[in-house]
Amino acid sequence: MKFFQWLTKELREVIPVTLFFFIGFALGLKLILAQYSIPVAVLSRAMLTSLIVGKVVLVLEKVRVEERLPSARDGYS
Repeated sequence: MKFFQWLTKELREVIPVTLFFFIGFALGLKLILAQYSIPVAVLSRAMLTSLIVGKVVLVLEKVRVEERLPSARDGYS
């Protein structure tokens, strides 16, 4: 039961971010495909990349940079 709760929580977080990146990548690819006649097989790579980037964004939101790099709060000075 705990696994399914965890899985639904993960899916609720991943789906909106993944859709955002998929739509962005698909629009970008559509423009490139129309202009340079690149094969349509690239769209599957965009789908896979959007899944990976969506999960990376969610993982990076959990990482606290200021705890790992205390000088990051002060800027570059």
